[in-house]
Amino acid sequence: MSLFDLEAFVKSPTIEVLSDLRKQDWLDIANSYKIPCNDRAKKEVIKNVVVEGLVTLEVLPADAIDVLTPGTSSGDKTPKSSLLSHFNLQTHPPGEETQTPPEKEKLAHGESPTDQRTSPQFQLNYDIQLRRLQMEREIAQQKLEMEDRRAQQMMERELDLRFREVKLKEEQVKQELELKG
Repeated sequence: MSLFDLEAFVKSPTIEVLSDLRKQDWLDIANSYKIPCNDRAKKEVIKNVVVEGLVTLEVLPADAIDVLTPGTSSGDKTPKSSLLSHFNLQTHPPGEETQTPPEKEKLAHGESPTDQRTSPQFQLNYDIQLRRLQMEREIAQQKLEMEDRRAQQMMERELDLRFREVKLKEEQVKQELELKG
């Protein structure tokens, strides 16, 4: 793994340079281009967000998504995951002044956007999404259990049917022997 030169990348961005970066390198690129991402997220998530942000900013061509994040591309050269749009995040090239959205203007002096993560609304949204995911997992688990029970019942029915067939054959053989003997 070679050392990543952020300044060289900003001057001349290429897909090839991004092929083998560390998590910190992805975070540095995100900070440089003002692409919002959670530094505690997994490297792959950060990478996907940064690549999508760089494509959105037209720093990289649209096929960069296909090359760098094959699991999130869609063939029509648009981001499939749309992580930035899903979370309503904006990206800005380095050096460009950003206009503060009205919801961020409400921040108290000294309060950072990360403090919003502790806001009641953020916590509520987080709790709702967490509960939704838990319910989806429970439903999937129940479906698996139901399919397992159904398969078990079918096997028991099949065994019972076979057992009855054997008993019937046995009775027939007994009756034939009694008639002969």
